[in-house]
Amino acid sequence: MAGAAEAAAAAPVPEAWPELELAERERRRELLLTGPGLEQRVRAAGGRLPPRLFTLPLLHYLEVSGCGSLREPGPGLAQGLPQLHSLVLRRNALGPGLSPELGPLPALRVLDLSGNALEALPPGQGLGPAEPPGLPQLQSLNLSGNRLRELPADLARCAPRLQTLNLTGNRLDSFPAALFRPGALPLLSELAAADNCLRELSPDIAHLASLKVSGDCEPGPWRSGGEGAAPGRAVPGTPQSQPPSLP
Repeated sequence: MAGAAEAAAAAPVPEAWPELELAERERRRELLLTGPGLEQRVRAAGGRLPPRLFTLPLLHYLEVSGCGSLREPGPGLAQGLPQLHSLVLRRNALGPGLSPELGPLPALRVLDLSGNALEALPPGQGLGPAEPPGLPQLQSLNLSGNRLRELPADLARCAPRLQTLNLTGNRLDSFPAALFRPGALPLLSELAAADNCLRELSPDIAHLASLKVSGDCEPGPWRSGGEGAAPGRAVPGTPQSQPPSLP
């Protein structure tokens, strides 16, 4: 008996998450987790978000930002938060992949994973499945400020309604062959891809007459800006300090 009591006393006490308790009690649809106290609590949870977060099915907006201890969202997000419209996980330490993958998230429209340490998003460690689409309503995807060397080959099938794609500040040297094929992403209207290692655009980009490619044109790494991208080459444009930020 004494040994059991001593073991219980030595067991770590779960970190308190008053934000989650309040969100549950008030049936909130939006939740923001940030601030200095977040680091210690996420570290105590093993570098993941607390499982209790995934018991708030009414959430439409979730943001967890500025947490250097957050290395993966953790299992249960897709199953527990099916009504999410916006998911913002920026300026954390996510990477090198996402385990488990984020989707399916059938209602998600905005996904911001900028400023993390993502290197690759392969099947099972990426954004979601391709068949059926894991992110069927996604309109805005921000992957800027990571370490990506390639994009998922099935990105267009995973998020077929994508309109804006921000890839600024990665290590990309090409796009997946299927990304700009006719019919793959018919709604895509904005692509930000400055500060990568890209040198030319796919000829298939020509059918996207309304696509705006933002950035600037300098020798060396590909940076382009303008509308109506010409097939097979970077598009020269007026230099600008920063590509437009996405939600």
